[in-house]
Amino acid sequence: MQESIDKFNIVKLAVGIKDIEILINRQISNGLLYSNDDHLLKMCFTTRNTPKLINEIIDSDEGSIYWVIAGKIALRQKIIGS
Repeated sequence: MQESIDKFNIVKLAVGIKDIEILINRQISNGLLYSNDDHLLKMCFTTRNTPKLINEIIDSDEGSIYWVIAGKIALRQKIIGS
């Protein structure tokens, strides 16, 4: 049985953020966004509540975090696991 892809996405509100550039700069300044040996920018953060399908989100290779800025979905960041 194929799971709905909607189950593998997380929607996060970027409270107090006015545009994507400010969100990225805040992630960098807080040490959340970093580069590794692959030269890819990666982000590490925690949520207040662990998603119920965390293992499925990580294993599916299809999960994303959708950032809501000023009431609109403005940015997608792929979930790559831990």
